[in-house]
Amino acid sequence: MQARHMQCRGIAQVVPPGRNDQQLALVLGYRQRQLDRKRIRAQGYATNHGEWRSGVGSIAAVIGDAGVPIASLSVNLPVSRLRDVSSARYGAAVREAAHSITSRVRHTL
Repeated sequence: MQARHMQCRGIAQVVPPGRNDQQLALVLGYRQRQLDRKRIRAQGYATNHGEWRSGVGSIAAVIGDAGVPIASLSVNLPVSRLRDVSSARYGAAVREAAHSITSRVRHTL
């Protein structure tokens, strides 16, 4: 709760009084994307819980070397099967498979 409060205070400083809701939404969206990128990089995979198509989830990892993505690997499944436990398990499998492919094609990068 403390971190959320601090984040809200930081946003309040970035968006001065008198700004409209659209400007606030842009700042909130930017800050959320920053947090999402950090989390995705730390865990090595990204998840999608129906954002692209209703009812369809996915887990994806980057194939590439030295910060240069050349492709991605993903698993798609019904959102109903994409829970925290399964996300972590499938995410680890997708991440490892992407690392394996990267190491096999490294000489071509």
